[in-house]
Amino acid sequence: MNLSLYGRVFRRFWWVVVPGFLLALVLAFLSFVHVSPHGIAYRQQEVWQSKTLLLLTQRGFPWGRTVFPTKPGTGPPYADPSRFSGLTDLYSQFANGDEVRQIMRKEGAPPTWSIFATPLLPTMLGNNPLTGSTLPVIELSGDASSAGQAVAAVAAGRQALMTYVERRQSAAGIPDAQRIDLQILKRSTHPLLIQPRKKTLPIAVFLAVVVASVGLAFVLENLKPRVRAVAQTTSPRRAATRRSA
Repeated sequence: MNLSLYGRVFRRFWWVVVPGFLLALVLAFLSFVHVSPHGIAYRQQEVWQSKTLLLLTQRGFPWGRTVFPTKPGTGPPYADPSRFSGLTDLYSQFANGDEVRQIMRKEGAPPTWSIFATPLLPTMLGNNPLTGSTLPVIELSGDASSAGQAVAAVAAGRQALMTYVERRQSAAGIPDAQRIDLQILKRSTHPLLIQPRKKTLPIAVFLAVVVASVGLAFVLENLKPRVRAVAQTTSPRRAATRRSA
């Protein structure tokens, strides 16, 4: 790279390079934020996430018993614990369904909030999950554009899921003692930033305008090269020939 050449071109065509650099800054800034009479707002939003844990169980805390008592003629009052573990996939799909989201919207949740539920994975041993057991727990996450809204989103999603289950149970006429109960194990985790604002577009815009400005300066340099005075010298042999003539 010929730094002296670059320096000479930049000094000569500073009126192209400097405005181009300033224009690059302005365009990069405008590609990152939106300026309106109401103020300045980011064009892209961050994504924050918080999570809640829900236990699938029934009333009476069956998980605290070693044996399940029975009532004469009524059968066991408690369901097989493995049944709850087998329902975590189904209840996760309930949470991800349209009806739960409609309940959220009716309760005032903004359309930018989103939730997603999955069965909670078993405890990890090193990098390998323990096999042979499945937890009857659902992990429901809420995504929003700020930390506070992420906590509010996961709370709204949790309440919408519980409302949906209760409505369906009531519509089916299921007795209270036979209903699956969703109990809150953890209301919300500390919100985490899972997707920051991307700066790829502003950087690309800035570099494109700067490169275009520098390229224009070199085009002008080639079209209008600086003329340098060249001293004319006469060799001694040619001068002697002229004198003898």
